[in-house]
Amino acid sequence: MEERGEVNSRSLDVSIISLTWNSEKHLKKFLDSVLEDLRESGLSYEVIIIDNDSKDSTLKILEEYRNREPNFIYIPLGRNTGTTFSRNIGIRMARGKYIGILDSDTIVPKGTIRKIIDAFQEIPSDKIGIIHPRLVYPDGTFQESARRFPTFWIKVARL
Repeated sequence: MEERGEVNSRSLDVSIISLTWNSEKHLKKFLDSVLEDLRESGLSYEVIIIDNDSKDSTLKILEEYRNREPNFIYIPLGRNTGTTFSRNIGIRMARGKYIGILDSDTIVPKGTIRKIIDAFQEIPSDKIGIIHPRLVYPDGTFQESARRFPTFWIKVARL
């Protein structure tokens, strides 16, 4: 979650951004968990999904959510542009003071987004730039990807 300065006069509390590509297997569970947590958080929000030219039923699922969720936006791209380009589209569109970037196979436990926002507000803004929750596998084990921020030398060592 990243805190942003004043973006525009229509700012929301939080924008959640996710990318999809043939994500039908996990998409409904992901969206239901995010939307439920956002509704219960008391925060104003939007959910922005950028689709990288899915060929499965991902777009049909996204259309269903857009038709019933007033704060839901999805952008279907005509080709797969990868993560960086696609994510930047969502970031540029975002109106939230805080931006959360989530993978489309994530399940968000109740209370998570509110806890992250509260943590951001407790830490002086000159001391923090990013927060991420503890990432765990379904069996409860800690994901190594969240243990240390990868440096150039860590990446070289992995090669």
